[in-house]
Amino acid sequence: MAQSTSSKSAADDAARAANDAARAAAGAARAAEGAANAAADTDPIVYEVQKPVVYEVATQRPIVYEVRKGRKGRKGRRKKKYSRGLKAPQKVEQGLSRSAERLAEAVADGLTRYRRRENRSARKKRDGAIKDALRNIGRGAEKALRTGSRAPTDFTKRLSVKRLTRFCIPPLPGFVR
Repeated sequence: MAQSTSSKSAADDAARAANDAARAAAGAARAAEGAANAAADTDPIVYEVQKPVVYEVATQRPIVYEVRKGRKGRKGRRKKKYSRGLKAPQKVEQGLSRSAERLAEAVADGLTRYRRRENRSARKKRDGAIKDALRNIGRGAEKALRTGSRAPTDFTKRLSVKRLTRFCIPPLPGFVR
């Protein structure tokens, strides 16, 4: 039994060696073929054109886009729905939130302008950020005030006298509108 296992392993080793030799020969053949192709690729290629070829382009149907009409000029937006008696407070809140958003934008715009001017001053001259600090702060404040000056308009745009009276003064008991 011991001899048969040793002869089997010897046969397996011989088969593996033959397999490895065949793979090496195939790899060498592929490498030689690739080198021949690379040498052929370096030769200049000359084409002869005897007659120009004209391709006919098939005509296509035009693509037509249709714009949907909105609801009575509202450009597709739906009308907002309000409960009875709660429309006025909601409109006031919309104006208030829009003006707060505008103030936040104003602060962001002012700081952005200041940072850009500060970086520019620092690049242009030594200690430029310190030398031009007042000017850069002024430019940033100018931008912030310009953007923020529209906040009161955003708030008052949503208000009217009728809406304010409904919002601020509660109806008297027994008074029917």
